[in-house]
Amino acid sequence: MKISKCQVKKQYVRNFEGMGKHLVLININAIPEMDDTKYHCFFEDKKKPPLDIAINQNEKNIEYISFFIQDEKIIKLEKKYSVNFLNENICINVEGFSEKNPYKYFQNEFMFHIEENNLFVINIISGYEELIAYELSNEIFVLFNTKDVFCGILLKNLKEKEMKVLLESEVIQS
Repeated sequence: MKISKCQVKKQYVRNFEGMGKHLVLININAIPEMDDTKYHCFFEDKKKPPLDIAINQNEKNIEYISFFIQDEKIIKLEKKYSVNFLNENICINVEGFSEKNPYKYFQNEFMFHIEENNLFVINIISGYEELIAYELSNEIFVLFNTKDVFCGILLKNLKEKEMKVLLESEVIQS
């Protein structure tokens, strides 16, 4: 993935949906979502549905991100991550995308951490390296390392109803 600055600024919303014990679906959507063709980056571990980043084919910005917390436990952490926040609109270019090849698959496994009132979804490979957080909204960030490798997602300032979904689904380690 190659990150570049772009002028397109979208609004994003997030939704937590409890789907039973140990299963939560989290969706992050652009508003309004465009009907253009979407490229998809699937980050999968072969154990559950992949984390899906849909990229607008024309504008190269993120249309939505969708992933499950399934059978993992969210671990509460004290301050661990070094994050550099950038208020920049980004475009994502992935080599090899085309209308005939709209999907890219990456072997990845994610861990889930709550730090203060923020949910980190972190690629296990990236661990605790320095992260660059590109803002989708005031409370939604995509995380990359200094080499433009996708490392995860940061959802800041979890709302009471979002925490309730996580607690009722029993995905937070006690």
